[in-house]
Amino acid sequence: MKKYIMLVVIIVSGIVFMITSRLSAIKNTPKVQNVNNFQARSGIPVQVVRPVNKDMKTELELLGTVRAYREINVSARLCEEIISTELKLGRICKKDEILVQLFDSEIIAQMKLAESSLEQAKANLDKMLAGARPQERKEIEAALNAAEAEYENARKELDRMDSLRKKDAIPEQKADRAAASYQGAKSAFEAAKQRLSTVREGTRQEDIRVGKAQLQQASANLELMKIRFEHTKLKSPVDGVISGIFKELGELADKDKPVFSVIETSQVYIEADVPFNFINHIKLGQKARLVDENHEYPEAVYGVITEIKPVSDSFTRTFPVKILFQNPDSKLMPGMFKTVSIVYAEKSSASVLPKDCLLSRGDKKGIFVVEDKKALFREVSLGLSGNDEIEILSGITEKDKVVLKGQNNLISGTLVDCIERN
Repeated sequence: MKKYIMLVVIIVSGIVFMITSRLSAIKNTPKVQNVNNFQARSGIPVQVVRPVNKDMKTELELLGTVRAYREINVSARLCEEIISTELKLGRICKKDEILVQLFDSEIIAQMKLAESSLEQAKANLDKMLAGARPQERKEIEAALNAAEAEYENARKELDRMDSLRKKDAIPEQKADRAAASYQGAKSAFEAAKQRLSTVREGTRQEDIRVGKAQLQQASANLELMKIRFEHTKLKSPVDGVISGIFKELGELADKDKPVFSVIETSQVYIEADVPFNFINHIKLGQKARLVDENHEYPEAVYGVITEIKPVSDSFTRTFPVKILFQNPDSKLMPGMFKTVSIVYAEKSSASVLPKDCLLSRGDKKGIFVVEDKKALFREVSLGLSGNDEIEILSGITEKDKVVLKGQNNLISGTLVDCIERN
């Protein structure tokens, strides 16, 4: 029992000692100064900045949608079977690349026939223009001489027969046969003279014109076959991406109906909506900067405003605009959301402060300026406004210290402790 009593006494003594020590420590601790009293003597801590003269610009950022510059449907000119195809959705293609091949064997045969007809027409015309060869002329001259000799013999025989008939020395039929032979020899002689005359004068101009017309007709027919042959190859009209496939391998292409479509991506539009209170600052030909949020480009990318719809949307009261961007590496794909920035006002050597310096006092906009360690409220006139900065038109000088942080609890005349921001 005595052991327990002794234990209790020891514990109580320890507790009393601890309490006594703590009270003594509290009594000897110096009193904490009142915060308000401290600030009243040293001033409220604030961070200050000085106005900066710099070029100021005001930008309007718009979220838009990337659209293809144009989408082209490629149609077949011939109703033929598709015998090969390179079509795949999303496939990048180059201008004049053959993507679809139509059946062409029949057209190739027709083209060869047209080439033969052209060669024949050329040969005929060359023959007309060159005239008869020397050997042909000699043969015609010999034939004329023979016909002339035959004619002379027939004439003499006719004269002799006429003389004998008058004497009734020959039958009438024999005299008639002599007359017929004479007429035949005479006709052959005239024909031979005509052939020689034709050879000597050359081909008639009428025949030459006919030969030239036949040559032109054969040449046009060959060109037509070549065109039809080219129509069996369906090519990409631009550098772009295949966006639609309407016919498959083995199907029959319909004349003047699309087989596939291509979107041009070497340049694209970004379509955005401009709020009505900014539309008067936007002009055709004005530059717009692509906001590179993902750091994809080594330098700034600019486009040009090409279209401004003159009527606002009836629901949003915004004005749709189109901005044309060059897109050589196809990083901008149709359907993407992209932000563009349009500078609609700018000024050089503007007096600029951070927007956080501004505060309102009733209907007044102003700032706190530190003079002789006291904060004084000063009303200012505002100019251009940027994302984080604003132009001050009047009310400050370059040497003024303007409160940036800690101004919310200030009133004019409050003592402040300044920390100037670098």
